[in-house]
Amino acid sequence: MIHEFIDRIVVHERADKYCRFTTQRVDVYLNFIGAFAVPETDAAVVVDEEAERLAKKRAQYREYYYKYREKYRAKYRAKKELERRAKELEAQAKTA
Repeated sequence: MIHEFIDRIVVHERADKYCRFTTQRVDVYLNFIGAFAVPETDAAVVVDEEAERLAKKRAQYREYYYKYREKYRAKYRAKKELERRAKELEAQAKTA
């Protein structure tokens, strides 16, 4: 029965793409009324605080991941450099 009252539903783009936790705006248009807006309540403040908390958590994770990635890359570069030097020494030993 509720389907009879809904004219259309518009789903907007996500606030942060490629992010697990983000917000997304959805507009519900009802027949004979138009766009339905939920009245502002304290719940909206709680949602905003939760969004801020999640944004801070995402920023911390990105920072941690960046440091981890740089550490791993440095370790990988050092390993490749040692392999390259070993090949050079082996080539010099063969020619000598």
